[in-house]
Amino acid sequence: MSIALLGSWDIRWVKDHQSWLENYGPHFDAWTNRIKKENRNRLYTHLKLHESINFYAYLAKSRNGNGQVGYVVTCSEMSYFEEPITFNHEHGNHFDHLEYQARLRFRIVNIAQLFPTILLNDFETVSGKQIGHPRVLQNLLFVEEPTMKKMQKTRG
Repeated sequence: MSIALLGSWDIRWVKDHQSWLENYGPHFDAWTNRIKKENRNRLYTHLKLHESINFYAYLAKSRNGNGQVGYVVTCSEMSYFEEPITFNHEHGNHFDHLEYQARLRFRIVNIAQLFPTILLNDFETVSGKQIGHPRVLQNLLFVEEPTMKKMQKTRG
């Protein structure tokens, strides 16, 4: 099974990182999420095999999005810290905070807009659960990488 990450992102975060990629190239980002040891092991195993992992960005309506997964962010060089580290974006900030405490640091190497967008019910967690409601995206989810076959199945 190939895994991916799924979470909710503000469209301005997508736009900021796209701009930083265009102007400066790959760069680090970090999240505050705690990750269970089992999922950290999945993550590191995946990275050893593939060198990068996809993060699917759900664009919440409450954050000026369309309520669908509209972007895939390719990430590499992930590190998890039991004790949070202080993180600051190297090329600017998202205008909501400068420095913050983070547990998961990674390098963003690419961002691609998805056409068509992917629906939440096209994803299944690594434990086999369907994504039922966007509120579960308050956490970072470990999901199976979506395939056309899966999407055709969930869409009828």
